Amino acid sequence: MTEKNKRLLITAALLAALAIVLCLTATLLAKKNNVVLFKQTQNEEGNFVYTYDFAEENIKKISLDISYTDVNIIGGAEKCRIELINFAEENFRMTVSATTIAVEEKSGLAGLVSLNFGGLRNHLNSFRMLTKAKTINIYLTDTSVMKLLETDIYSGNINLENCNLSCDYNIKVKYGSVAAASLSSDGAFDVTIYDGNLDISNSEFASHSAAITRGYENIVFSRFTTLKSEIETGYFKYETGKYSLLSSVLRLSTDTGRVRFGGDIYENGSFSQGMKYTGISSVLQVLVEVHVSDGNIMITE
Repeated sequence: MTEKNKRLLITAALLAALAIVLCLTATLLAKKNNVVLFKQTQNEEGNFVYTYDFAEENIKKISLDISYTDVNIIGGAEKCRIELINFAEENFRMTVSATTIAVEEKSGLAGLVSLNFGGLRNHLNSFRMLTKAKTINIYLTDTSVMKLLETDIYSGNINLENCNLSCDYNIKVKYGSVAAASLSSDGAFDVTIYDGNLDISNSEFASHSAAITRGYENIVFSRFTTLKSEIETGYFKYETGKYSLLSSVLRLSTDTGRVRFGGDIYENGSFSQGMKYTGISSVLQVLVEVHVSDGNIMITE
């Protein structure tokens, strides 16, 4: 490193230190004089909440690409909105187009590039969010025109409830579980989990697929025209209730465990029923294909 570059580096470090001192001083003075210093302020529960309202008749797709967060997707709301809880504003990007909302992370270094009071002071504010759990809440009305909800989460739990939409769901989470209750759609409900569980209850979809590396899938009183599940280590359980599978096409297999269908147990780990239609038919055929590499399969009423 040349002598000139050394001097520039030392000067930049001194300026940054001075800016931080000024920001800390301003923070203390603002607190003393009861002045709002940050754009993001805490609510009564001590959380930092950013809310965005959107028109139910316009937005057809919402996409989330965030490393660490819980996600709640809730139907039956009075108006459509997104809440981002405990997200420092310089660390996420929300992009809104005519029909799409996308929320994704951006580098936290972006706010530090310019040594201005606005950038640094909000970084100081973001330090207070580091220990707080992040959550994204998506509220949807029953008349929403939503066609696709997709998530790509590294770590966090995803909860979906009370959505009656003509919508496809593409849910991905690496470390975390997914719970869906009282959902209805003529679209697809597709879930990919590396380490975590999937629970579905009182729901109806045209199709459902699940790919789970470690964990279980538990379905209660739900109906699918097509159900395909692949689990490496864990188990698959389906309590059908009023949705009988006696006339369905079933392909159930496990490499190391056993299969239970109704009151019958198949110790060889395989059960097959019915034939797929190869031509055109007016009869709606229900297809269930489940494979568990290491674990059991159980389907009961």
